[in-house]
Amino acid sequence: MKSSVWFVLITIGVILFAGCSGGRLSEEEYVQKANDSMARGDIDDAISFLESAVKYYPESEKFQENRAKLFDLVNRAAEKYAGTPIGDRYMAKAIALAGEEGDSLRDWLVFRNTLAEAEKNPDKANEVFKQITLEGYYRIAQVYLSKNDFKGSIIAYEKLLEVYPNDPGNYKPLFMIGFNYSEYLNDYEKSRPYFQKVVDEYPNCDLVVSAKFMLENMGKNPEEIIFLETASDDSK
Repeated sequence: MKSSVWFVLITIGVILFAGCSGGRLSEEEYVQKANDSMARGDIDDAISFLESAVKYYPESEKFQENRAKLFDLVNRAAEKYAGTPIGDRYMAKAIALAGEEGDSLRDWLVFRNTLAEAEKNPDKANEVFKQITLEGYYRIAQVYLSKNDFKGSIIAYEKLLEVYPNDPGNYKPLFMIGFNYSEYLNDYEKSRPYFQKVVDEYPNCDLVVSAKFMLENMGKNPEEIIFLETASDDSK
């Protein structure tokens, strides 16, 4: 009889212990469940599973990979729910995850999610855009470039010009908008006005020679371009 009682108690103890541990899964299982959730279109569950993988396995070789996936999903969720309390919570999570990466990602997150909210609440969005520093806009544009999102980079530079219209260094974003259009998007018609504006409005800036060069040569094959070379008297 006593042996039966002990068997029952041990069995109950095992069950209770398993329940208290939360039935923790392996790292691979959490990641797989996150992938399955995304396949179903359930981004909220996917985030929850990846958060568990990152929380419970910080020493894993795949920690940084899982953390990067989590950051991407949280940012996408913040954009999906922009303008709602859920979107605000995801935004806070995204900023916290970006904290270790420095100001660039934080500025980019704020900008990207404010863009998503702009149509619903343009006044609130404009207030946020005004709070981003000049240097912040340059950082935002560079983050977009690092992700090969050239249109996003253009939007950031255009917003810089809108928020800081009188900055004496505005020839730089003008040049970069033209460069993005010409070199990355191959849209020479859209790029030309920006280069021309650099030439016309900033004739003494350090990019005016480059702007003139782009106006004369963008779209040409390399063999068609004549490069000016500076030669010494001896070389002549």
